[in-house]
Formats: sequence, structure tokens, C-alpha cells
Amino acid sequence: MTLPSLALSIEDESILYGDIIRQDFMDTYNNLTLKTIMAFRWVSEFCSNTKYVMKTDSDVFINAGNLLMFLQNVNSSDSFFTGYPLIDNFSYRGFYRKTHISYDEYPFKVYPPYCSGMGYILDGKLALKIYEMMSHIKPIKFEDVYVGICLNILNVNIHILEDTQLFFLYKINFNICKYRHLIAVHGVSSSEMIRFWQDLLTDTSFTCH
Repeated sequence: MTLPSLALSIEDESILYGDIIRQDFMDTYNNLTLKTIMAFRWVSEFCSNTKYVMKTDSDVFINAGNLLMFLQNVNSSDSFFTGYPLIDNFSYRGFYRKTHISYDEYPFKVYPPYCSGMGYILDGKLALKIYEMMSHIKPIKFEDVYVGICLNILNVNIHILEDTQLFFLYKINFNICKYRHLIAVHGVSSSEMIRFWQDLLTDTSFTCH
């Protein structure tokens, strides 16, 4: 599909269903925060009564069954926010462009507590509060830090999970017991996701201890 035909297809779907939000900016790493703001806007406009929201990335394997069981059993509140926690992370001023942030963009030494953008879960009401707060806070290049800044201003603490085997910031080799138990693991290709799901669905006789 060519770009013009893709744009037309999106326009047709937008007219038909009225549930697509588009903005005019380049789809680059430094614009991830703008995409996340759009995601929160989508929740606010089209799914404002949802109980939970999960933001994740395309290279993250999500065990949807475990996610649903987790949400059914969690003691949540309208300030519930969890994922892979990053606490007392320093703002990097070095030369590696991907993680560098200027003093103009973020003048402080340490980021507020936040959860990695690879996957975080939050209460639906909190998502609406965060989106409202986003209209008052200038975006920075790191979308997960930006959401953490919003949480900090809202005086919302990250819920630290006792089970450290649910969210993996870095890829772990496929292990049927680990993948049966986890919720999210980062750095998984689309072909690996298909293969991992096939293995999980077919190898049901194996007992994990």
C-alpha cells in the first residue's frame, strides 16, 4: 500500500467510525511523548469510562491472560499506577543522543519516580487526570519520564509490585514457566511473539513449580 492510499484509507476509516486521532508530526523517537499524549487523549475522548488503561510498545510481549487475572485480583484505587519501576534515575547529560536531555528541557538532576514506557498499567480515572495535566506541562523527549512528572505533580505514587517476575525491562530467553507467569517482557520481535504464543498454547502438559 502506498503512502497516499494509506492516508486515504485512514481518512475513510476516520469518517466511518470517528475514533481515530491524527496529528501532524514526524513519527520519530524524540516524538514518542506526542504519541503518548495522543493515546491519553484517545482514552479521554473515546474510552473515558474504562476501568484500566495499559500503555505498551510494539516490541513487548504481553501475556494477556495473566494481565487480566492480575487486574481482577489487584487491590486498586483511582490513583493506581504500576509497571516496571524506575526510581532515582539521573538525567543524562553525556553525548549519547538517545538518552541525553538538555538542561533547558529538564533542569533537574533526578527524574521523579516513573515506570518504563515498555508497559505500564493505570486506573482509567487516573488516565483522565494525567491527560488534563498534560495540557499544562511542556512535553519532554522521554514519554515515560513525562508521565512520571505528571504523576509527581498529581501527588500519585507508583505502586511497586512485590512480584518482580511480572515486568521485564530487558528480553529474557523463552522459558515456558517464566512466560506463563509474566505480564510483559521488552525486546521481543513479532516473529518471536508468534512462536512464544504457539509454544505456550501447545505445551500445556508441562508443570511449573
